[in-house]
Amino acid sequence: MEWLVSAAKKNMDTFKDKTRDQLEKEGKLKPKPGAPIVTASQAAGQPAPSISSGPQPREEIAHIFDQVKDLNMQQGVQVQKIESAPDVEAQLEPHNTTPESTEVSIEVEEPVAQAQVSQTQTAPEVADVPTITASKKDTLGTVITTPEGPSVGGFSFVINSKVSRGQFVGVKTEEGLLIALISNIFKTNKYFENAGMVQEFSKDASMFAAFPVKEWEYTLAACKALGVFTPNGIERVSFPPAPGHEVVEVDSETLNKFLGLDQDKGIDLGMVQQHNLKARFNMTKMIQKHLAILAISGAGKSYTTAVLLEELLSRTIEVGRVAIFMIDNHGEYVSLEKEPLFDGQVKVYNVPEIKINISHMSARSFAALLPQMSSVQVRVLSRVIAAIRQKFKGGESYGLDDLTSAIDTDEKMTAVTKDALKGWLQELITMDLFAKADNPVPETLLEQGKMIIFNLNEEMSLQKKQLIVDYFSRRLFDLRRQKLCPPYLEVIEEAHNFCPEKTKQEFAISRKIIETLAREGRKFYANLCLISQRPVQLSTTALSQCNTQIIMRVTNPYDLDHIKRSAEAISGGTMDIISGLRVGEALVIGEAAKYPTFIKVRKRKTSESHGKSLETYAQEFEKEKGEPVAEGREFI
Repeated sequence: MEWLVSAAKKNMDTFKDKTRDQLEKEGKLKPKPGAPIVTASQAAGQPAPSISSGPQPREEIAHIFDQVKDLNMQQGVQVQKIESAPDVEAQLEPHNTTPESTEVSIEVEEPVAQAQVSQTQTAPEVADVPTITASKKDTLGTVITTPEGPSVGGFSFVINSKVSRGQFVGVKTEEGLLIALISNIFKTNKYFENAGMVQEFSKDASMFAAFPVKEWEYTLAACKALGVFTPNGIERVSFPPAPGHEVVEVDSETLNKFLGLDQDKGIDLGMVQQHNLKARFNMTKMIQKHLAILAISGAGKSYTTAVLLEELLSRTIEVGRVAIFMIDNHGEYVSLEKEPLFDGQVKVYNVPEIKINISHMSARSFAALLPQMSSVQVRVLSRVIAAIRQKFKGGESYGLDDLTSAIDTDEKMTAVTKDALKGWLQELITMDLFAKADNPVPETLLEQGKMIIFNLNEEMSLQKKQLIVDYFSRRLFDLRRQKLCPPYLEVIEEAHNFCPEKTKQEFAISRKIIETLAREGRKFYANLCLISQRPVQLSTTALSQCNTQIIMRVTNPYDLDHIKRSAEAISGGTMDIISGLRVGEALVIGEAAKYPTFIKVRKRKTSESHGKSLETYAQEFEKEKGEPVAEGREFI
């Protein structure tokens, strides 16, 4: 290739930007002193090293490249055949027999005849050009050799049909059908590998004018090998595919078995991306070992959660159904109560309606709420509670007022301790949360096929929210361990607020029970679904126990790193795809799917409570409130 580059460069130095029209008008070109006389036909017939070092027009250089292209085809390198431009046949006449003053006269003929090129002509070997075997029309491409493979971890192939990032492809090997996931797609061109050559030719002329650049451009796909599908099941890849093997599409039936989807009784979340296959996941695999839905704000995690709730509420007795306990931090799901599709299946409780029975709380429970209490005060309060329970052992309940009275009448307690305890209890009274009876009653709260929503949207106190979550989560889990309530799924929106990472216990009241549910809940069919837009702030203990994760767009590098550490199935290439997902696209990994699966979430069957645009909502709000209080100019 060096002789070719040298000849082209020399001609570009001489003719610079001259075109065919200019050459035709001039009729002749004055060569540099000492340039030998050579015709176009002689140049075509000579061996490569003997090509004239004298100046030649661009058409002559293009003609030489056509010869090299034909030779490459003979050597087995497949390139796209394009219509050749008419050759220029130069007629050179000597004006002086003296070698020192040789002139070259070039006459440009009409482009009607093409020069005959000998097919047996030899040329220097073109290095570093991969041999590409012709593929059939129904294949996607051909496996090639790269510095990294093919290996048991992955391979690359030249694309000859439309494919997309995140698509599943197959390669037939001796072991069976190897299934792989396209992790990246990129283009390459041999002419642009050498930065120095590109820079040098860019000074005088375009690479596209001097060389057949387009003929050496091709597209590659990098794939991650997932497993081998055999008649005996799915096995690990133990031997890589050979270069030259054809890459084929994976049919829906094979892919369904490979991913372990459940088309009969599964939870329909949408479609597997790049494939005509419904993303139906088995309910047991998806939620029994807990589920996490992670995404930045606006990526569609609440929409996806609503689709999941629709699927769970639509299940029948025949396919199995669970009760749902929903912690709605922003009131995003309360509209489901009024949906005709789920008439009578959804019940919403607002914060003012929720009450906690004080008689179910121990001294340790009070200490969790009031971290300022000393160990001595906790011991004294424990003795007072034991005494008041003896007084109401007939089954009656007591409230904070009864507990305060018991502290006043306790003769063993010092005045300082009495004042301190009464002060702590007064703080609890102002929360307006404690009463002599629970509301709703945990024992009758849950029912299979129905959903209970705690709407915490109007409450500003995070401590009060955490207390509600802590109390009812503990009560329901205790009942489930005794088989006194049905199997259920507890869904917690903004889970990082209720189970934070690296936060003092007094500011994370509900963290302990959530982590307990994550570790032990699956044994008792008390399942957990954590939804968060800040995974890095979510307890690693809880997140790592969520064996299925639905990950939508996440861009924060700290969140991405946190997700990667909690999910072993995510590779570096997959992390790159996550940060580029569009709204409504998600990656499902873990128990629900045998291999990472990209899906497009289906359309909701119910209406959105926050589906209006900001402009529309602002207009409606202003109309409801009447005219503006004042015009802007009144403040000037």
